[in-house]
Amino acid sequence: MLNPNFKVNTYLNKLRVRDYIELFSKDFEILETIDKYNNLGENYLTDNLKKELFNEFTEKELMTNQVAFVLKNNKKH
Repeated sequence: MLNPNFKVNTYLNKLRVRDYIELFSKDFEILETIDKYNNLGENYLTDNLKKELFNEFTEKELMTNQVAFVLKNNKKH
């Protein structure tokens, strides 16, 4: 079970990768997404945590840290 009182040492802006995709798609063509850290913390993702977290998050969201986007500007000047 997750501890709701646990103090994290990471700032989260509460945007998910799909949120960035939606935002970037308005003005850019997304040529590529690059996941910097795959399977980060995989050994901590127990079956019980999966049951608890997979209602809200995908496994990819939980296991990926730092996604870089390669973008092409769609605006015509």
